[in-house]
Amino acid sequence: MSSMGDFHRYIMEPRLDSFVLGEKNGIPESYPLDRAARWMFSEVVKLGWTPERFGDFDNSVNYYRARSEHLTERIGKKYQWIALHKLLGILSDHLPVVLWWNRASEPYDGPWQIGGRDIDPSLLLSNTKRPEALIHEESWWAPMQAQLPAANAESRQEWVLDHRVPDPTELMIVVDTNRKSWLTAEGYYHWEEAVPPEGDRWQSERAALWYQVRSYLIRDQDLDKFSAWAQSTSWLGRWMPEGGEYRGVFLGEVPWHPAAESEASGWLEPGTEGRGNQLGVAMLPTSWSYHWEASGFDRSVEQGVWGLVPCPQLIQALDLHWSGNGFRFVGPAGSLVAFDPTADSSGPHALLLDQETFSTWLAQRDYSLVWTLLGEKLIHGPDVQRSPRLYVSATYLLDGDKPKEITFLSTGTYPR
Repeated sequence: MSSMGDFHRYIMEPRLDSFVLGEKNGIPESYPLDRAARWMFSEVVKLGWTPERFGDFDNSVNYYRARSEHLTERIGKKYQWIALHKLLGILSDHLPVVLWWNRASEPYDGPWQIGGRDIDPSLLLSNTKRPEALIHEESWWAPMQAQLPAANAESRQEWVLDHRVPDPTELMIVVDTNRKSWLTAEGYYHWEEAVPPEGDRWQSERAALWYQVRSYLIRDQDLDKFSAWAQSTSWLGRWMPEGGEYRGVFLGEVPWHPAAESEASGWLEPGTEGRGNQLGVAMLPTSWSYHWEASGFDRSVEQGVWGLVPCPQLIQALDLHWSGNGFRFVGPAGSLVAFDPTADSSGPHALLLDQETFSTWLAQRDYSLVWTLLGEKLIHGPDVQRSPRLYVSATYLLDGDKPKEITFLSTGTYPR
């Protein structure tokens, strides 16, 4: 029982490694795994598992299935889970935990500290509707179409190095089927040539274009300084600060629960440590991302689920709360104010803000909304590293009810 295979390595070890018995030579000493394994084996026996009762079933239950399917589990494995959670409960009553990112010791507050959560009960999605392949599906929040070249090598190279690109402002303010206007706080878009059914997608040359749109709040007093800084700055390399990530946090806990707290949740000031060090003015990313990984130990999600949500400051300032449905956040009257439509509609990931509500709030504050754009034209295929590329970096300001260009830069690179 000194080893439980994958269960020991991937389930027990990361959870138990967080509990600290003491220090040895100034280094936190975690709870011993071999001691935990022996205790759990004793507990499994106490729960009633014996080879006579369950051996035949456990040996045959997944005989004709891949191990990753996890449609039915062994009785012994179920008892292991029960024993593990009981042990974690005992340890949490008596030992502090060490945070994995800085190895600092602190009191145990909940299972989110040790990666001990299995299912998000507030997540009713098994997956999102975003297409799996990186092929653009036109939708009302991504109405722009890219004109791709003719299917030959010469046309592709000419197209890549042509500095004319689709107007990205068409993605920044969009109109739904009810004629309601939405601001795009963040969005990811990709267009590429379709591969013939008989072709190999990874071995076929195909032209592609992608855009990434992000938005930030800046203070009105910094607008001129920001514009001057942006005109001498390129966003290439994706070095700009981005919103935080919710991992191991229930969707219904955003952003009020202690598990959702983050040191990166405030305004980013110039000169601060990390990515904020390069900023010209103070900025606040308007969006965060939610992630819930598919563990393989349950059927709650088909694959990892992720979506975009408003940053904590916007949720508080606009008095928003999660609606209980998808990635939708509503105001005090119950009206939809912010959402990622891929929870129930096919299309690219995007966080959309009700333009009327947000613009009214913005006018009452001393803030401005700016967008940054990253983009690239390229040729996918076996020689992608030696193919020409065109990089795009641009900046826009919400001026009244439309985007106003501050900077636009396109840079071509040629094959060696």
